[in-house]
Amino acid sequence: MLGIIIFTLLAACAVFDTTHPWSDWTQTSDLRRSGYSERVRLDCLIRTPANTWSNLAYIAVGLYCIVLVRIDLDRIPHPSDGYLLATPVFGAFFGSGCILLGICSGFFHASLTRIAQHADVSAMFTPLLVLVGLNCGRLFPSVSIGTSQRPIATWPLWIMLVVITNILLCIYKWSFSSRTVLEILILLIGGFGFLDFIRQDFRFRISVFMKIRWLVVSGLLLAVAVVCRQLDVARRFTNPDSLIQGHALWHLFTAMALASMYWYYRHEERLSSDSV
Repeated sequence: MLGIIIFTLLAACAVFDTTHPWSDWTQTSDLRRSGYSERVRLDCLIRTPANTWSNLAYIAVGLYCIVLVRIDLDRIPHPSDGYLLATPVFGAFFGSGCILLGICSGFFHASLTRIAQHADVSAMFTPLLVLVGLNCGRLFPSVSIGTSQRPIATWPLWIMLVVITNILLCIYKWSFSSRTVLEILILLIGGFGFLDFIRQDFRFRISVFMKIRWLVVSGLLLAVAVVCRQLDVARRFTNPDSLIQGHALWHLFTAMALASMYWYYRHEERLSSDSV
């Protein structure tokens, strides 16, 4: 699938690269005074190639997650399955969110248009919101209503809240600081990870080895990504025509961080056989 996407993009570049495809679109300020180090190619289909093609990393992570979800649906459930394995809808939404992020971010860096910028920032929140919803489900997987003896799974509620929140953030994107929202979501996910360390009565268990291997690695990857991004903004990473750009590495390392977070939750085990 990823190969088909790459082939399609290469074919589009061959056909439309000299047709000035974005000339009639409303442009962003990045077109004339770019906030990134890479040189802008005004008359090309892909105006910033490194920053555009690097978004394939998000799509690759998303496709990988969806393939794993498909495998999970065919396997026989086990009583020790963690919440992500037992509730594959979160894996499907997370994978779809990563793919959406790759498409929207690639669209923005290819076109540097206003509508693409809106789509890029809005999609940036999606995978993180899914992780927040996933953690809410891990904490409160089911609820009993009235005198009912059978608990009701709460995952539809968390998924619905994720979708609604994402839509609201998309609609009101220009009314708040996207950076602040992004930082809050990252801190929330980090806070959930901290709870995993300190709670002794939590119904799910993640081994110390897996905590170090995936949660900490995800944090380190994010830190490296931020350094690359800031150096790129300061024009201190590489020259404008280099194949390796700081913001492109931001895409690569944040995609790897998202993949690590996915594996972190995938390796948890349930402490009891209670239904989720």
